[in-house]
Amino acid sequence: MSLSVNAECVALIEAAAAPIARHRRHRFFERISEPLPNALALSPAAVRDACAQAQREFLIAPTTDVDPPQPSPRTPRSRYERRAR
Repeated sequence: MSLSVNAECVALIEAAAAPIARHRRHRFFERISEPLPNALALSPAAVRDACAQAQREFLIAPTTDVDPPQPSPRTPRSRYERRAR
C-alpha cells in the first residue's frame, strides 16, 4: 500500500532516520510504514509516533553503568589558607 505524505512528514522521517546506520535504514523505513495505514489520520503526530517506536527498536542506547567522574583528591584552598603557610 502506498501512502502519500506531506513535506513536514517527510522531514520528520528523514530526521528520525539520520542516526540509523545506512545499511539498516531500508528496514527502518519499512518499520515506520507498518503502523501508518492503521492510523486514523496521516498526521505529523502519527508519523512522529511511528518514528519513535521504530527508533526504540533500531537504536541502541548507551549504558549508564559508568561511574561519574570523581573530584580531584586535592581540595582547593581559599586564598587566606594559602597565605597562612
